[in-house]
Amino acid sequence: MAKVSVVLTSYNHDKFIGQAIDSVLNQTYSDWELIVVDDVSPDDSWAVIESYNDPRIIKIRNDRTRRYIYNINRAIQSQSTGEYIAIHHSDDAWALEKLEKQVAVLDSNPHIGAVFTHVQCIDESNQALSIDWFNQPNKSRTAWLRALFFNENRLCHPSVLVRRSAYEQADLYKCAHAQIDDAELWTRLLKKSDIHVIQEKLTLHRIFSDQSNASGDRPDRRARLKLEWHLQKQHYVDLPQADILEIFPEAAKWVTPQGANNEFLVAMVAIHAGPCPGTRLFGIELLYELMTCAETQEQIETLHGFNYLDFIGLTGKEDFFGEGSGPLQPPVTAITGWRGLVSKALRKIGIL
Repeated sequence: MAKVSVVLTSYNHDKFIGQAIDSVLNQTYSDWELIVVDDVSPDDSWAVIESYNDPRIIKIRNDRTRRYIYNINRAIQSQSTGEYIAIHHSDDAWALEKLEKQVAVLDSNPHIGAVFTHVQCIDESNQALSIDWFNQPNKSRTAWLRALFFNENRLCHPSVLVRRSAYEQADLYKCAHAQIDDAELWTRLLKKSDIHVIQEKLTLHRIFSDQSNASGDRPDRRARLKLEWHLQKQHYVDLPQADILEIFPEAAKWVTPQGANNEFLVAMVAIHAGPCPGTRLFGIELLYELMTCAETQEQIETLHGFNYLDFIGLTGKEDFFGEGSGPLQPPVTAITGWRGLVSKALRKIGIL
């Protein structure tokens, strides 16, 4: 039984998967097992995987394409034995001391559920890109939750090492997500434990000039991205009031001497501070649930002086489903910020 289980998902990256596997084999930390799951790649990826004979490598080839989140979940549940689990992708690579430094953090900090690293973005030719989106300072658990609520994910998935117990507490990935599958999990994990970001570029994250990454700027992905961020907000509904006020200090204005309804606080923050229509729509939907329940409607009118007439007034302020929009005009947000930085960097080096 290895201490670290590395789950490497493979799909159609025969030019890069050897580099990904080698970066695990050459780690300065050696107590690991490598589970490689190939999603029926149509190229020569499986032949590259089969060429490795290290007994620590477990090779799995799917019977049909199932997408990488399904593959990660299955590997964690059915194949992995480690106390810690690292996520790796077939087009990325690691610095040689990555696992050693991450294991040291988790070993000495039992309150930390996951440890990430800074990232060096690279192109198809292993050339460095000037993209620092993921290179963030360490923040409190509630500061990370605030960023995620406002659709900003600056935690790099293939940089993470997660305690098995943190996965068990937060549950695994949701296969119904395709764009923010990792951010949705970070939201659940951060509700229960702290995280840490090593301030060194120990992960090489590849960005393709043709936008073929899972986070690439394409119409279908933009549509899913907006919807999935909207759905992710449900994880904030059951937060304790202390967390709500720490995540959203502006919510204090709706707390009265008599107290506050927690869901009302989250709804008002979403409506009045939400930087995009999806966040504000979540707030409206949450208020609707409160206003259509006799018990909560009475409670909120007593506590906050807000009733169904005020709600009806709010619902006329923005057209969420038509071509036009109301006076709450959304500014440029972090939803497009990551893709914009990628496109700008690629244009700068002449790829776009």
